Amino acid sequence: MFNPLIDFTQYTDPQIEEQIMNLQRKYFQTRNVDLQQQIAVSLENFKSELQNRQAIARQKQREQMEENGDSDLDSLININ
Repeated sequence: MFNPLIDFTQYTDPQIEEQIMNLQRKYFQTRNVDLQQQIAVSLENFKSELQNRQAIARQKQREQMEENGDSDLDSLININ
């Protein structure tokens, strides 16, 4: 479930990781089941956002390597 009140654009990747750790800590500190469910939804949103950002970063890195001609080991193998 997506929470429209959370604006992920204001967070950097390290801040999202820190927020995930804080939410995990708060989840286990509370005994209120309803609050745990709300925290779990927010936690899932932050984790999903972090995964999306990491996937985009990997894709950009892969595209940059292809543009530079750095394709795996092709430049290291010399066949005479």
